[in-house]
Amino acid sequence: MVFRGNKILDEPQSDSTLQDIGSATTVGGSYFAERVRVEEAIKTERYANLETIIGEIRADKLLFLPPDETETAAREVVNEFLINEYVLETGGRYLDSLDDWNPVAVKIIPMVSDRIGKQIIEITTISRLQPLPRR
Repeated sequence: MVFRGNKILDEPQSDSTLQDIGSATTVGGSYFAERVRVEEAIKTERYANLETIIGEIRADKLLFLPPDETETAAREVVNEFLINEYVLETGGRYLDSLDDWNPVAVKIIPMVSDRIGKQIIEITTISRLQPLPRR
């Protein structure tokens, strides 16, 4: 396969590289969930950027995510997480469904319960109203 960075190209270009994928394991949407890449990202970053995760998979010489299956795999992962109390963020908007959005270009973000959400709003509001201590 011919790559430029993490992008698979149809034709070689001056800055592209050739990568042998003969011994690579072909992966799909279930790989994201099975190998916990999305969950690991959520634990460390508080969200999972699918574009970044797909880039990491493409950079791994032992894995191959076929270009014609990338969107389907991303959509599968997004829909799986939407069922389990997560929302999507794209372009500064929070969504509870994927609709026509590009599944590769979204972040998966965990939701908090209504009780915790109210506490966060209370704390944020109170901290805005109280003056900061002087140093």
